[in-house]
Amino acid sequence: MVLGPADFTFVSAIVSYSLATMPLRFVNPNFHVIIIHYPLGVFVMGVILELLGFMWPKSSLRTAARWMILLGALCAIPAATSGIYALSDVANHQSPIVGVRYHQLYWHVVLQGIATLLAVGVAAFGLAASDRWRRKAYLPILIGLLAAWGFFVVGSWHGGETVYDKGTAVRSLPSTETPPNGAASDTDARPLVPLHSKKAIRYYLGDIVQIHMIVAGCAFAVAIGALALSIRKITSSYPDTGEGVVPREESDPSGLSHDDAALVRSFDSEASPAPVDETVYPAGRFWLLSALIVLATAAGGFWMWADNEGTWSPGAFWKDIMMEGNNLVMTRASVHVWVGIAILLLTLILACMARWATQRALGLTIFAVLILLAMAAQIWLGVLLQFDNGDGSLFHFNRTSTKESRHQESRLDISPPHDVIAAK
Repeated sequence: MVLGPADFTFVSAIVSYSLATMPLRFVNPNFHVIIIHYPLGVFVMGVILELLGFMWPKSSLRTAARWMILLGALCAIPAATSGIYALSDVANHQSPIVGVRYHQLYWHVVLQGIATLLAVGVAAFGLAASDRWRRKAYLPILIGLLAAWGFFVVGSWHGGETVYDKGTAVRSLPSTETPPNGAASDTDARPLVPLHSKKAIRYYLGDIVQIHMIVAGCAFAVAIGALALSIRKITSSYPDTGEGVVPREESDPSGLSHDDAALVRSFDSEASPAPVDETVYPAGRFWLLSALIVLATAAGGFWMWADNEGTWSPGAFWKDIMMEGNNLVMTRASVHVWVGIAILLLTLILACMARWATQRALGLTIFAVLILLAMAAQIWLGVLLQFDNGDGSLFHFNRTSTKESRHQESRLDISPPHDVIAAK
């Protein structure tokens, strides 16, 4: 079977780890198995309720459904970042990943990645658009939600099959040592970990890297929601032409209600139309919340470094990550830090714009593009650091030698397992 040009470069990283058993944790194998259920359940239920909304067109049930769609789509981002860690965790402790297990993991990553991007994009558009544009684009939005739903379902099936059928990430590999006198192996019982010990942190939290990546996903999700609210502030203030606008009882700042403005225009066609002001939630506080979560993400990254180096000195961190001698370096780790600082500054700038420059469409567009590019770059750098190492190109994985590449290809056994052949 040929995987084609879409074959991701993390394949070489997956097959290059040494064989080991999955570590014993409070949540096995990692938090990804918990987090994924929330966005899937909430998003799918929201789409189902939206499809049934024609039965209750003016019910608050449709409002609840759209909140569920939005929250489910945004929560898929931390689920995806936790999935990046889960993939590296499995590759680190259950290599080589070959045959059916490899293909199921591959398609799980591809389909869930497409579903997440599609769901987040459609939900963010629905949140950013004015009520008028929501009505005009309702059918494309619904089709996009259904497509994301389909990708989620198929991708989840592949993930479930590789875990529950093939034992990926949960099946203990056979030990080469036989316990004396028929005693149970160490993996058959959970150790009692003291709450005050350092091991308890790794046992209950799983891994500091895992927490760092989940919190980063939360920061990105809140930032995208805040960006959508900032855009809605601009798109929701437009002249009322009387086309498809539901009359409102409130009066606009000029003192003319919707009906009054319509009456004036019936006598004077050149009369300035009344503005339509729709409900807009304040985006500034969500930008500030995103900035706080970004700071928490940075604290987690510093914690990772301090745990490895055995020191909590910021000066030592700066010299180790950002400097080489007396010069600044541009390694993967240092650029990861610089991009994180840029994201923090951009969230604060956008918070100020949401508060004091709400109608600056050009400025919002520039900073929106910058923060989206920064978040994409940060995720990519995290993938490089997680699956490769801190040295090498910023744009691709480190190249392997021809001899090593052939050795890795020989380990990619795509033939069906023996139990499938026997069943046939």
